[in-house]
Amino acid sequence: SYSQSKSDCKKMNSQAVDSLLSYKTSFDKRKSTLEFSLQLLNDAIKCDNSFYIAKINKVTVLNELGRFSESISLIDNIIRSNKDSSILLIKAPIYDKLNKQDSVTITYKFAYKYFNRRIKDNPDDANIIYGKLLSQSKIYGKESVISEADHYLK
Repeated sequence: SYSQSKSDCKKMNSQAVDSLLSYKTSFDKRKSTLEFSLQLLNDAIKCDNSFYIAKINKVTVLNELGRFSESISLIDNIIRSNKDSSILLIKAPIYDKLNKQDSVTITYKFAYKYFNRRIKDNPDDANIIYGKLLSQSKIYGKESVISEADHYLK
């Protein structure tokens, strides 16, 4: 039903991010600013349902609005459709806000397994190294990553 081009979808996402940034950097925290961002992102996703970054941005806006269960559902949808589990690093802190410590631990364990597999094929990818070390520290403690971090800082 949407006949917009991919560049229109990208413009909507950019406008939404600009609106979100103005909200985050302003002392005047109006919920309407976030609702505007959310509407633009919904439109961008309707325009292109495979628009990964718009979905990630929508997770951020939903979190800002305190709509955590919607955020978690969207994250699960992103993982299923994109096979990218790096977003688990966003999901775990949401569970923490909801005081679901078992879910926090399980989510970091899944993230750790994901990054551990990915690092074998991408040993120099800073995002993968970060994800592995962050999830490892959340599961096993900060001390567990100190010597390993030195290994990656060659």
